[in-house]
Amino acid sequence: MRYFTTRPSSSHHTGAGDAPHEPPRSTSFGSHLHRSFAFILSQRAAFVLIPSIFALYFALVGNERVFAKYAFVSAVYGPARLTSKDSYLLVTSYWISFSLARVATFLFSLLVPIKWLFLLQLIGTWGMSLGLLFAPPERPYIFALTVLFGLFKSPLFPSGLSVINEAVEVSGFLVFFVNLGSSIGASCMQYLASYLISLYSPDVFPMTVMVTALVLLVIGVSLLVIVNFVKRKNGRATLTVVEPDNTLEPVL
Repeated sequence: MRYFTTRPSSSHHTGAGDAPHEPPRSTSFGSHLHRSFAFILSQRAAFVLIPSIFALYFALVGNERVFAKYAFVSAVYGPARLTSKDSYLLVTSYWISFSLARVATFLFSLLVPIKWLFLLQLIGTWGMSLGLLFAPPERPYIFALTVLFGLFKSPLFPSGLSVINEAVEVSGFLVFFVNLGSSIGASCMQYLASYLISLYSPDVFPMTVMVTALVLLVIGVSLLVIVNFVKRKNGRATLTVVEPDNTLEPVL
């Protein structure tokens, strides 16, 4: 356990050889933000990651919300014309596979480098969306492809953070851009999907999922390239805000 003692406030010195008091640096939010930006500007290669992170989670969460929000509508009113009971079961199966995939990815990540897992998940997500677009609109195909889509899609969010963490420490500052991209992407993509479905019909749902998954694939591969560039250029940068030195001296 560490104990701290303070110097008397009546004098700048407590004894011979003691250093004078220095006023502590500001710990306000504004000063933290200023130091964060100052550090980022000094790390230009790492700064390139910020728009890439925003774009990745814009497309990632946007594609996820498009599928999750309109899968039921597409199943009932789309080409498959499933019953309401089957459609409820379809959505439930999707969320079960979505949950199990997170656990499975944790286990696989102990054996396989995360960048390869991330790439596999990107390709798998796009591949399953292609299947939903071109496979016959029959119950077995719809169920199988939906479950597989959930298995590939679910781990992309944490896997993306792990990939980013190989080049830049995932600090609260970077999480801000993750959340910003996620929220804006979810809102914009859901609006776009609802607009297309209302303008045309639920038949456009598979095409919408496929196109947004393709955008996600392109952005995800681009992020992998940028992460490798940053690692070669700077090693592993750090965007964590460094706290000011404490003016109190520890007594062991």
